[in-house]
Amino acid sequence: MKKTLLLLPLLALLAAPALLRSMTNEENEGRAEIEQGWVDRHNEKLLQPIKDSIKKIKAKKHSFLTGSRKRHMVPMKRIRLSAASKNGVPLDRPFPSATPVPLVALYQAKAGGFSFLIADYADDYDGLHSSSDIYIKIGLIYRHLFRGEGYRGCARILTLGKDSPLFFEMGAFGGGADCRKTIYTLDQTAVKNLSNDLYDHPESVKPEDYVKEVLEFDVWLEGFTFYKDVDSDGSMEIVNCTTSEYPSDLKTKLQGKYHQEDNEFGGPFRKIASFYKWDAAKLKFENIGDYYY
Repeated sequence: MKKTLLLLPLLALLAAPALLRSMTNEENEGRAEIEQGWVDRHNEKLLQPIKDSIKKIKAKKHSFLTGSRKRHMVPMKRIRLSAASKNGVPLDRPFPSATPVPLVALYQAKAGGFSFLIADYADDYDGLHSSSDIYIKIGLIYRHLFRGEGYRGCARILTLGKDSPLFFEMGAFGGGADCRKTIYTLDQTAVKNLSNDLYDHPESVKPEDYVKEVLEFDVWLEGFTFYKDVDSDGSMEIVNCTTSEYPSDLKTKLQGKYHQEDNEFGGPFRKIASFYKWDAAKLKFENIGDYYY
């Protein structure tokens, strides 16, 4: 019995090389060919405006996080920092394990029937200490609406074209390889009831009840978020470059051909540029295509 117990681990070790067999050079080359073939077939099916525009958008590498490119921001007027306190905007923001981060710029914007304040906080030592807050004037006072964190200009108010609704782009970056970006817009149904809400129960009016989230995505640190009128209809699309996981159908094909396990597909597959278009009828963003590099 003891001999049998001793033999079992030995047999397992002898069998392990067969179970963990690495792919040959020929198999690796074959896998690469299949992957590239999948990418070529996928990209060929994309809308022609996407294929045309991707040639003009370069996925340049950079070693630091930057804000979105080509944003069409609503006009902002820089105002004195002395206007901050009387409107409830703090002159500094606490930051863990650091001295408070000072307010360095204050802007006022008017759009969509509302007045906004945009407050930027930053110091000279670490960009991660930066943040931006957006306040919306509801009734007689400005109320805090959004906060972005991790880089300058991480909270901004945008439009996508002449007849576009307002959008709010919030960035959140705390280090690492990705930045989370969230897009909000005004909830027009709720906004229509705002005057009644202020008249009936002003004490319970909350700014977040009048906006809604419409898109969320991660941006690779060496990727980008780009605003561009892809199909030349007068309205910009959001183009986001990040990394993608293995497409499920490609993964299934490779597993069947080369008998690979799930853990052999753990890393990113390719860089990918996703195109998001605002659908004015459905009041949401639609993914109109993903381009694989």
